[in-house]
Amino acid sequence: MSPVASLIDSLKKHALLAGICAVFFAGGLLRLNDLSAYTPDSCRYLIWGNSLAHGAGYVDGTQPVPDRFVVHAPLYALLIVPAELFFPMSLMAVKVWTLLWGVLSLILLYRWILPTFGRAAAACCALVFALNPAMLFFSTEVLSEAPFIAFVLLIFILIDKLEEPDAREGKILLYLIPLLAFLPLLRETGAALVAAVVLVSLSRSQRKRALMALGAAAALFALWYFRNHVLVTPKAGSQVSNFSLIGRHFVTPDDAPIANEFALRIWISFKAYAGQIGGLFFYPMFTRQLNELVVEPSGAYRFLADLLGAGRYVVLGAAVPIAAAGLVRDFRSSPNASLRALFAALYLLAICAYPVHDIRFLLPLCPLVYFYLAGGTLSLAGMERAPQFLRRPSTAVAALLILLVPNVVAMQAFLRTNLEYRRSPDAISGHPTLPEMFRFKWDRLRGWIDGNMSADAVIGSPIKDVAVVSGGRKVLEIDPGVTLPLFESLLRDHHVEYLLAPNRWLDLREFEFLMRESRRFWFEPVPDAPNLMRVHSTFLEPNVLSPPHTVFDTVSVTELLRTGRSELMAGRYTEGAAALQRALRIAPVSGDVLYQVMVADLILGDSTGARKAYQTLLGQPQALSYAELARNQFEAADLLAKARSSKLYTEQAVKTFKSASIYWKSGYYRRAADLMNTLMDTDTSYFVGLLWGFHFDFQLGDSATAQKFLTILERIDSTNPVVLAFEHLTAIRDSLQAAKSGTAGERSNLHLSAARICKAMQLYDESLDEAERALGERRDNVDALLFLARAFEQRALPRRSIEMYQEVLRRDAHNVFAVARLDSLRTFVSRQ
Repeated sequence: MSPVASLIDSLKKHALLAGICAVFFAGGLLRLNDLSAYTPDSCRYLIWGNSLAHGAGYVDGTQPVPDRFVVHAPLYALLIVPAELFFPMSLMAVKVWTLLWGVLSLILLYRWILPTFGRAAAACCALVFALNPAMLFFSTEVLSEAPFIAFVLLIFILIDKLEEPDAREGKILLYLIPLLAFLPLLRETGAALVAAVVLVSLSRSQRKRALMALGAAAALFALWYFRNHVLVTPKAGSQVSNFSLIGRHFVTPDDAPIANEFALRIWISFKAYAGQIGGLFFYPMFTRQLNELVVEPSGAYRFLADLLGAGRYVVLGAAVPIAAAGLVRDFRSSPNASLRALFAALYLLAICAYPVHDIRFLLPLCPLVYFYLAGGTLSLAGMERAPQFLRRPSTAVAALLILLVPNVVAMQAFLRTNLEYRRSPDAISGHPTLPEMFRFKWDRLRGWIDGNMSADAVIGSPIKDVAVVSGGRKVLEIDPGVTLPLFESLLRDHHVEYLLAPNRWLDLREFEFLMRESRRFWFEPVPDAPNLMRVHSTFLEPNVLSPPHTVFDTVSVTELLRTGRSELMAGRYTEGAAALQRALRIAPVSGDVLYQVMVADLILGDSTGARKAYQTLLGQPQALSYAELARNQFEAADLLAKARSSKLYTEQAVKTFKSASIYWKSGYYRRAADLMNTLMDTDTSYFVGLLWGFHFDFQLGDSATAQKFLTILERIDSTNPVVLAFEHLTAIRDSLQAAKSGTAGERSNLHLSAARICKAMQLYDESLDEAERALGERRDNVDALLFLARAFEQRALPRRSIEMYQEVLRRDAHNVFAVARLDSLRTFVSRQ
């Protein structure tokens, strides 16, 4: 029989499967758009895939400094190369390619179940999976879920083939072992299936098979780890890889046993997943995370949402005994039952141990659940005491169709939203509530960038997808959870001229608090460019805009959040905590509110309330940005509690200072100064603490309190170099106050002198502040430009240093030093 004839015969034999796949693929095409629901993950994959497709290897060249470190498992980026080879950086092309992997998953699910339960059961499982909105959703995103499911199902099929009487073990292992080896590089949780295969093989005395699986997977992972962590050095500010996150402390102190960390983390995640696990397998659109994809739902959708909201445990309760019956049947009839059950247990354990919570991590368990449900249904229908009508195929079909009604309604609802966006991206923004991914208006932003932005401009963004519409301009990815000092350093170090600040939650913008609180920059909304801010240096360009409002209403949850944050930053902690608690009552699962409540509770000494807020926060999607910040806050509060409970004055002073330092580095400047001011009132013997106490108040402009610290320091050691430097800084500030009516050149030189003093004390950010103030007074101050150029060079920022040396040469074309350094730096950058 010819291949074409064979294909036609297969299509006739499995016509129902072909129809299911066609419906799924058609639904996927309707769901396509130019947006990413998951950022920055999707765009990272897109960039790496494009780089691989064009022979550059794994590199993100869209950033100001190219980055070869890969945060995620690397295989998916390699799998999308065929699409990007013909359609470079095309989100749509990669989505279609991923959709094909989703179709393959349906075919493999059917093929896996077919020999065990027959054609009807296999078709029913494929249909349920195809009409699961979560499957359609994640198969049309640039994410690795669909390929991962396909790999797992293919491995299940091959493992079952090994048990057939006429199995050719060598040939099957030739396919099976590479698939197992590559699986953890597609998603790290694939190690659960490798472990299950190894353990089951060892239990059956199949040591060779176990060794091959373990050896191949370990060798491949070790090679990748060597490339990604030894050959490649992560650049400063890079996020850690998914694998590296596992061993970190997120819910326990750093000195706690790692076993305690895992136990508590697993328990928190399990509780969060327990309320979602049934929803994902059956009606995922009615869970909170995916329900947000529906705009203006119909009456039928709202009715089903209310019904399933009240009866979701009934559905789950009915499914559990059926799945349990299927599990028992599997153990009685299949030698691979233990492997499947062990994989499910290890996989669930792995995603609970992972510090990031996301409902999509449950999706690969769906095929197993449907497998057990199919087996359980057949077992219960085949019981001798089962009523006759339950044994009729028509009954099963009718029951299945009724059970699928909510998913069909949900599918129609979120496809309708997507089609409305495709017809008019601007029109859909008129809805009072809108999923986050629909708010960015990428087409309009792309048009503005192409027509108005210089080719060498750098854009800062929490959304990696800006790299797709930037027209080749560099994009600096800035984590939404960044601290204020780091935020300001990133903007200055990379000369970020534009900042994307879309709505984060309701009317609260990304980076809103940081933009309000920044002393180094001010931000100007760009007309006709959605969500874009022009970044201005406070020292180089005086603020010509009105400051953001500081009087907040007491009704809106975001205004209460702004009130609470503003009060905390001003040192009015009780008032801030009260406003935040009111916000929490309105929005009990908002990550922004939970984090600020946690901070307020810790400042007020309520560690129990803070721990409760933090554990709730960890159960929310995309909570990782808060994790490091939260750990620092807990550490600061713990140090302060130990300081207050200690009877040794030295220990009190040291721990109070360490706590204040954490607050200062986190951007809570007033809190840090308050702690050191209080310490000065009780203990003036801790010299290092007094030095930093002066620095905190001096930087906040509290000259009177800073002078008190300086007086004590002079009394202790008037010859100390740092004390002398502080005296000089104080004298310069006094001179600047007196020189307000003097020449710009005089004021510029005074600021430059202050910059040199700060640099000598290794206060690098403050030295840059003073150098920029010098330029703000007199733009042609070549010495200030040279100071900045050398400072950026020493901070390993060659591109920024080149900009400064070029500016020097515009002012002084014959500056020999600038010419020499410029040539050297350009050579270095060209080799990167």
